[in-house]
Amino acid sequence: MGLRNLEDMQKALHMRFAWNLIQGESLWARFFKGKYVGSSPWCIIDRKKRTRFWKMIVNSIPCVLNNAKWRVRDVNILFWYDKWRDGGPLIDEFQIVGNLMLKVKECKLSNSWDVELLSMIGGQDNLEEIIEALAVCSSMEWHPWMWHKLLPLKISVLMWKAWNMALSVDDHLRRIGIPIVSRYDCYDEGKYEDQNHTLFECEFAKELWHYYGATFGLPLGLTWRETILQILNIPALVPDRKFLKLVAWQKLAQGWFKLNTDGSSLGNPSSSRMGGIIRNDQGHMVYTFNSYIGYGSNNRAELLAVLQGLKACKDLGINFVKIELDSQVVISWWNRRRGEVWYLEDFWEETLALMDSMVCIARHVYWEGNKVIDWLARNVATGLNSDGDFSGMCLGCFED
Repeated sequence: MGLRNLEDMQKALHMRFAWNLIQGESLWARFFKGKYVGSSPWCIIDRKKRTRFWKMIVNSIPCVLNNAKWRVRDVNILFWYDKWRDGGPLIDEFQIVGNLMLKVKECKLSNSWDVELLSMIGGQDNLEEIIEALAVCSSMEWHPWMWHKLLPLKISVLMWKAWNMALSVDDHLRRIGIPIVSRYDCYDEGKYEDQNHTLFECEFAKELWHYYGATFGLPLGLTWRETILQILNIPALVPDRKFLKLVAWQKLAQGWFKLNTDGSSLGNPSSSRMGGIIRNDQGHMVYTFNSYIGYGSNNRAELLAVLQGLKACKDLGINFVKIELDSQVVISWWNRRRGEVWYLEDFWEETLALMDSMVCIARHVYWEGNKVIDWLARNVATGLNSDGDFSGMCLGCFED
């Protein structure tokens, strides 16, 4: 319908003013910097003084800084206070040694970094980490062509969104919790629409890549991102090492109950099922439920399962409940206290009211830790559709 949240729009406007103030060199930005900021770092500006307009801008600066990162060039980047590395400003982890207003460019010699100075202010143990972060930040020479002044702004924005995996393809919409059935109708066959398919694998993209690859001798990788890295001669990052994690049912504090729920919609959207189980602090089963809930999406099934479980807790007089489910989408709604799907708004408001009427903690749990409820939800298809105690029916199925 084109409706927008006014609070979000106002916040975006204030963040835009804050960014123009931090980054811009306009007369407006120079005036406010000279009057209110001076030589102070952005992160320690007094937010309680000055005009109301200035306070709104200053309150938006932390959000801008937390989601931005400085590139190491010959500009006046502060060594301690500015975020020029992935881990955040150095002041968050290190004790300041020496000049508070030290600039990054002052740590650089003609062709290398001043190792002696960095060792003195950061410590010998952290020297390698600091130099590596400086090397990564100063090696981003490919950014200028993306934002070249001869390119139309909409092309630069499109390339920036593609590089940050933010194009509005079906895969991105589903990852942020918007239920959608994907079918990318390219030529004769339809495929799942993700960013790599749109930019690299579809027939039109393949023709472009092969034509210009053969014309200019460009190397082609397995994905569009890998191809770009090869063309720009940028080494690909080695993925982080994966670690095993033990997933098990965690014992509760005395007097608490645990509600595990799960929703299933094979096909998404398709025929939907839900189930749940309530256990006490000893792990003993108190109540179970499962039912068929008609045609719908996964998010609908997950939310209705939580709602049904909270209603059961209310009927049983339970006031302290820990909710566990394997849907990160519903957990994100709970953390933001706002549902993101308009047709589920009534269910969400009812769920939120029940949560507020008792002491609730909601957290995400891996599927392996939610197998009991997964069994309940899936077995609705076989005719198992009721509430109550299932312990005598299939005790082995309820063991984590």
